[in-house]
Amino acid sequence: MIDLFTVNLLVSIVTMTAGVLYLVETLLRREVGAGRVWALAFLSGMLAVTAYLVWQQVSEPWIPIAIGNASLVATSGFFWLGCRSFNGRRLTVSGSVVAAAVVIQLLSTLIPGASGGEWAGSLFMFAAIAGFAALGSVESRRGAMGGMWSSFGFTIVLACVALFYAARAVVFATLGPGSPIFDLWFGSSITGVVSIVLTIVALTTATMLRSGRVTVRQDGEHANIQVSRDGLLTATSFAAVL
Repeated sequence: MIDLFTVNLLVSIVTMTAGVLYLVETLLRREVGAGRVWALAFLSGMLAVTAYLVWQQVSEPWIPIAIGNASLVATSGFFWLGCRSFNGRRLTVSGSVVAAAVVIQLLSTLIPGASGGEWAGSLFMFAAIAGFAALGSVESRRGAMGGMWSSFGFTIVLACVALFYAARAVVFATLGPGSPIFDLWFGSSITGVVSIVLTIVALTTATMLRSGRVTVRQDGEHANIQVSRDGLLTATSFAAVL
C-alpha cells in the first residue's frame, strides 16, 4: 500500500498540471461563462491538494484539513455550476447553495479543532460532494450540453464521483473510518487513485466542450473598424482585419 504522503503528492502533480493548463487556456481565451466556472473548479482542486500536502507537515493539521475539505466541496459544486452555466441557467440560487455548503464544511472541521481528528466534518463532505456531482451529471444531459456527445465525459465522471462518495459516506457512517472495508475500498489511497483518473477525464472533457462552444469577452478595440481622415484603416483596425 502506498503511503498517504506519496498518494497526495501524485494527486497534487496531476491536479496541478491539469489545473494550470486549463487556467492558462482560460486566461488566453479571455473566456466567460461555463469555462470560467470550470476554471474555478480546477482552482479549488489545486487548493485542496495543496492543503492536504501541508496537512502532512504541520503540527496543527485541522486548519489545512478544513481548507482542503471545503475546497473539495467547492470543486464538486463548481463543476455543477459550470454545467448549469453552459445550459444558460441562472446561478443565483444554485451558487448560494454551493457557497453555503462550503462555509458549513469549513466550520464543521474548524470548530471541533484538534479534538475532531482528521475525519472531522467528513460525513458532510462526502454527502455534499456526492450531491453536487449527481446534480452535475444530470445537468450534463440536459439542454445544450445534453445535445453534445463530448459532454458524456462529464456525465460519466460526475456519476462515478457521486456513486463513490455516496458509498463512502454510507460505509463511513455505518462502519467508521477505522473499519477494514473502509480502509480497503474508500481510504485515502484508493481515493487518490480515483481522483487522478477522474481529473484527467474532466480536463479532457472540459477542453473538448470549450472547443465546441466558446464564449469570450468582447474586445472594444476590435469590435469596430475605424478609418482615419486620409481614408486608411487605423493601425488597430488594420491588425484586426488582417
